Amino acid sequence: MTETGEILGESRRSRKKHDRLLRYVHLYAGQNNLDPKNVGLFVFPNGHVIQDRYPTKMAEAEFKRIAEMYNENV
Repeated sequence: MTETGEILGESRRSRKKHDRLLRYVHLYAGQNNLDPKNVGLFVFPNGHVIQDRYPTKMAEAEFKRIAEMYNENV
């Protein structure tokens, strides 16, 4: 594989890993009756999930806590 192909492949894997983390946090929030805003997520009406640009300190801490749980299970 060429160097460019390796870079693009790594970028794709990194993006997929981040997307899986966001889905996990969103599912965790839904199962535990947490508002997505309270865990640092923004959910579009079509279901697309992104990290909140300016989360509160409490939401950011909650996101990190859930992300650690995700990383322990992976």
